[in-house]
Amino acid sequence: METRVGDSRMAGAAAGAGAGEPVPAGQESAALPAHFKEIFHLHAVDAAAYSPLALAYIGDAVYEVMIRTRVVNLGNMQVNKMHRHDANLVKAETQARMIRLLEPELTEEEDAVYKRGRNAKSASGAKNASVIDYRTATGFEALVGYLYLTERLDRLAQLVGLGLEKIGEFDGE
Repeated sequence: METRVGDSRMAGAAAGAGAGEPVPAGQESAALPAHFKEIFHLHAVDAAAYSPLALAYIGDAVYEVMIRTRVVNLGNMQVNKMHRHDANLVKAETQARMIRLLEPELTEEEDAVYKRGRNAKSASGAKNASVIDYRTATGFEALVGYLYLTERLDRLAQLVGLGLEKIGEFDGE
């Protein structure tokens, strides 16, 4: 199945329905708003055709925004405190730990995207992480990018939220 931004078939796939099948009520997948696509002149893309490093490139940014949104939502605090909290959650070691805990929850398709990203050869290397954690985190970011580009935003939020829960981010709230 071809995967495209804005393709109505993806809503069914995200909810577990096959291509062309109706999506059960309450299981629709959130997508990018039409006006967002229009303003930014976005066209349909085949996310599966993107290199895993291109998926990781967008996935890194999307995950960063998700985490920063979470940190800002914790309450008004000094920016350096926000950054310390944010930096701990976006570092390769934490991403690698999250995806390892999430692996049993991934669909076959998601697992394949993650493994493509994990196995990709990057020109840059790990700066503050082991090579294994860096590559594992790249796989996680590729999955985030893939889910974003295929507009499976509900699934993306579900996985990241579950990952944060599994690493104890929500403890003590």
